[in-house]
Amino acid sequence: MPDIRVMTWNIQNTSTVKLRLPGFMTAVARTVAAANVDILLIVEIAAGTDDQALDSLCQELNRQERAINAGAGEHCWLGYFLTPPTGRERYCAVIRNLDMIRPVHPEERHSEELTDMTGDVHFDVWPSSDFAQPAYPIGNQLPKIPLCGLHVAVGVEHQTRRKRDFHGKRIGNGGNSLGEGFRLLALPMFWIHTPTQQDYLLPVVVGHYAAVRGANDNNILAQGQMGQLPGLHLSQLYDRLGVGQYINVRDGGNFRAVRIQEICFTGDFNIDFLRNAPDGKDSIARKNRNALGALTPTVQHGTSEKPAALPPPAAPPPTQPTPVAPLPENQLFPLSLRAAVTNQGTILRFPKPPQQPTSFTTAAFDNFFYGGTRLHDARLGQSPGGRDSGEVIPLYNSIVQPGGQLQPGEIDISALAAHHAELQKNSAHLAPNLQANAGAGPALTDLDRLIGARLISDHLPIVLQFNCP
Repeated sequence: MPDIRVMTWNIQNTSTVKLRLPGFMTAVARTVAAANVDILLIVEIAAGTDDQALDSLCQELNRQERAINAGAGEHCWLGYFLTPPTGRERYCAVIRNLDMIRPVHPEERHSEELTDMTGDVHFDVWPSSDFAQPAYPIGNQLPKIPLCGLHVAVGVEHQTRRKRDFHGKRIGNGGNSLGEGFRLLALPMFWIHTPTQQDYLLPVVVGHYAAVRGANDNNILAQGQMGQLPGLHLSQLYDRLGVGQYINVRDGGNFRAVRIQEICFTGDFNIDFLRNAPDGKDSIARKNRNALGALTPTVQHGTSEKPAALPPPAAPPPTQPTPVAPLPENQLFPLSLRAAVTNQGTILRFPKPPQQPTSFTTAAFDNFFYGGTRLHDARLGQSPGGRDSGEVIPLYNSIVQPGGQLQPGEIDISALAAHHAELQKNSAHLAPNLQANAGAGPALTDLDRLIGARLISDHLPIVLQFNCP
């Protein structure tokens, strides 16, 4: 396995009803399979989505992967891992091959909301850290992905300003949504098994950030939420200077110390990275820059090539678990991570029929911010100009008319378009070409493609690829 490819996708309003719409699951599965990813992170799943619908999605992912990838195992994409609800949503992680990548989860008493990764908190690799033992069949007892409380070092507080009623609420109060704040973040962690036996831990903070805006699209809530991210325990444990701390992970029957040497933030940040500059007349761009500065020094169009290389890794942690040192008081270590998407849009424009779009995307809300021993050198060349590491999948280019032989990655959404057109929803009735057989009528226009892509989601999927030694 020479590379690891991680996809994050806010599949808008994913629910049992939407998953069962004609052609929807196939369109999602063909997109994921063609992108050749190892981990799929779905950002927006309705809290009430039933297991049967998610099982069906995994089965369709399996079918489409095996159709285009001759080396895909018979169990690929089978099994998904969910968070507890936060507000009206959950996050979901699906792993292509559990015999190469496995989830790492906290012990049961911390499985709902993880507020502290130190002290006596221990973690397990599921189903075990022994990769000689196959993970399949997976059964029904799958671990939860923990939600992540926003807690800072003692004596330091970062609060969302102006809107006192929008402070985050803990799970017991329904999570951070329902008009009372922002959703909690999630912390899926993955144990990467390498051919060279240099296994390592990949922690990923996934978020669907606040979406309440003030005047002129100024999202004061997401800005405030991002300002809190250095206060996550994971952020403070991250080995940014070669002296980072570690967590205790079960290896066989024993626990061993594993240093936090990789870090990644992803999801729908609801802050436009393409409106992110420290000076000028655009006050929102300045406020966005201030918020994004909690994660990265990179500004709009700044590329994924900076900040500079990290220092050499520190000496390994002790082989036996010991009490982790308390986090420093009155101090937050700044994060200085690379940004994956700095030159591309990830949000599809709202169609205005009969006007043809001048471009397909508008803002860049979806991103990866990353750093670490392996993540730092994620593959460049994924954008126009070749200087972004984030690969934005142009879903609109994959849509084809029915009647022909589908090539890998191409998607036929004629049945989905017919469903929406009959209800006169989502402008599908204004794009009849989506249902017309190829060669038998007008070809697809850019407006047709834009409307068709938005029937799946208004967000485009993005992929980050890094080397696996």
